[in-house]
Amino acid sequence: MLLAINMANAKKSKSVKKVTEIPNASVKIEVEEKEETPEEVVTDGQPSAEETPEENVQEAEEINETEPSGGISWKKVFLIILVVVPIGLLMFGGFLFFTNSFNTDFLGKEPEKTINLPETTPTPTEAEVDKEAYDIEVQNGSGIAGEAAAVQELLEEKGFTVSGIGNADSSDFTDTEILAGENVDEGFVEELKEALKTRGPVKVVDAPENQTEDVVVIIGSELSEPDASTTPELE
Repeated sequence: MLLAINMANAKKSKSVKKVTEIPNASVKIEVEEKEETPEEVVTDGQPSAEETPEENVQEAEEINETEPSGGISWKKVFLIILVVVPIGLLMFGGFLFFTNSFNTDFLGKEPEKTINLPETTPTPTEAEVDKEAYDIEVQNGSGIAGEAAAVQELLEEKGFTVSGIGNADSSDFTDTEILAGENVDEGFVEELKEALKTRGPVKVVDAPENQTEDVVVIIGSELSEPDASTTPELE
């Protein structure tokens, strides 16, 4: 702060000497005149005209230095906002992502359903029957000539082995009979029965003890209506 110096009433005197010469005289008269100049008045806060710009700048800096500190400038506030806002947005986005993942993985996951399927028992595959495993003897008991030869041809076409043909002890058989020994496989007998059904009714009976052949077929007189295109010629 500048102190005001008020010296309005004070005056400084300045002496000026003037020499007056008198012509044709040997004496010089010196007259002293006083020149009064008004004293400058300096008031508080108003710089004088003689002060330089450098002095004004220095005084402004001194005034700024004397201002109380502790205030926050707008530049600092802007920098703080520029740093804090992006960090806050990133944290908020991460929170949303974690929340959605949690809901999808845990809350939205449906419990696994256990389906009990009924146990299935596999159907056993029937073993292929060996049609050549046993010899077959064909006997004609129908009283119709040539039936033994016709049945022989039929069985051989089906893959069976016919060891011989002949006439039965009696010619009054109605149904065709299959006489199989105890050692003959049931599957073989069933295959033979299916093959003979094309000619008429067939039944399976026990073989007598004196039977020497594995299987004996006695042709009966009860025949199905033959197909003209498949009926073999009779002997």
